[in-house]
Amino acid sequence: MSKKNQSTPRERILETASNLFYSQGFEGTGVNQIIQESNSFKKSFYTYFSDKNELGLEYLAIQEKELIQLILKMINKYETYNEFVKAWVKFHSKKMTSSKYRGCPFALFSNQSIKNKEIFENKIQEIFKNWQSILVDYIDTLKKRNQFSKKIESELVVKKMILYYEGAQQSFFMTKDLSFIKLLEEQLLLLNKR
Repeated sequence: MSKKNQSTPRERILETASNLFYSQGFEGTGVNQIIQESNSFKKSFYTYFSDKNELGLEYLAIQEKELIQLILKMINKYETYNEFVKAWVKFHSKKMTSSKYRGCPFALFSNQSIKNKEIFENKIQEIFKNWQSILVDYIDTLKKRNQFSKKIESELVVKKMILYYEGAQQSFFMTKDLSFIKLLEEQLLLLNKR
């Protein structure tokens, strides 16, 4: 028996919607498709979600939780910035070269031409601020331990980290050139030059 058949209708709907939103986009995914592919009923869908927009917000919340857990796990596992960067790049290079990986779920979602985009803009901005905040705290902690250069503001370091990460992903997807992944690591490591 598959995992999908053992889960609740809400879990099946969320899992199916997450996969579809990521693979074919929010606008390219209909409620009827989600219901059909999740082996659920329309009544079940509307018991848990008032509409597709509410489901989209839930999708973003799930993606945020996964991202935050990953960042915190890596921060706690790797003692130095260089170890963190190398592990981060290694993890994402495996994901980027996977045929199922399409890029950052937040960038994908926010770059779509969504009819009711304003519903999602605040959530995506909130996620971005939370992502930044965790990384700024991490860089500040490294600075206090004298493990990171104090020459550059932590907020600017983090903005560059995100810029390099998002840019490397998009450049790789456009070209399939693995050197962008290597450049990502090099640029992230250069941020801590003393």
